[in-house]
Amino acid sequence: MRRTVLTLCVLLLSTGASAQVYKVVGADGKVTYTDRPPVDPGARTTLFRAGVAKPASPAPGAAGPAATVRPEGPAGAGAPEQPNPTPSELLRPIRTVLGRRVLVDRTMEMCGRMLPDGRGRYAQLQQDWHARNRELLAQLDGVLAREIPADIREGHEKWVDGMVRLQLGFAARMTPAGRHDWCEEQAGMIGGTAVNSPDLPGSAVLLGYRLGK
Repeated sequence: MRRTVLTLCVLLLSTGASAQVYKVVGADGKVTYTDRPPVDPGARTTLFRAGVAKPASPAPGAAGPAATVRPEGPAGAGAPEQPNPTPSELLRPIRTVLGRRVLVDRTMEMCGRMLPDGRGRYAQLQQDWHARNRELLAQLDGVLAREIPADIREGHEKWVDGMVRLQLGFAARMTPAGRHDWCEEQAGMIGGTAVNSPDLPGSAVLLGYRLGK
């Protein structure tokens, strides 16, 4: 679980208020996480719903809902301008990207508190992550400030905060050695390419939104 906490947290954060993620252990022992019901009747499956795990029955033949893909990039010459997403279409991408930012920030801040000798390095990794994802995060802040009513914005921020606290709460109960290993694993993911925001579902929707339209 320590190795997959960021993957699991991000999946839960990106699936909205009815967050659910399936942990699937195949016949070969390989563990995968997905937000779609498993189709292998022989797999051992656990359903995580908003931080609560329980056994789940696979759904043979269930392919899950198809993702809606919004065209990326500029429209071709003479093509009509694509309409902006509606406010309801923006809410899930907002929660997903906001959740990724809060997760990265809280993870590195927690590691800095638990391991003071590494505080400077963890802070630098956090700063570098923000720099790599500057465009998307700036767009997120613009949409939140200009397009989303304050009460809805505050509701999303509170939900994300609670979800991240729930998912990271176990780290405080680790042994000192366990904390060190866990923080180094998370630092390696945050410092690399594993948790950059542009790969998140909904990032293209946010980046393609035209403020003030």
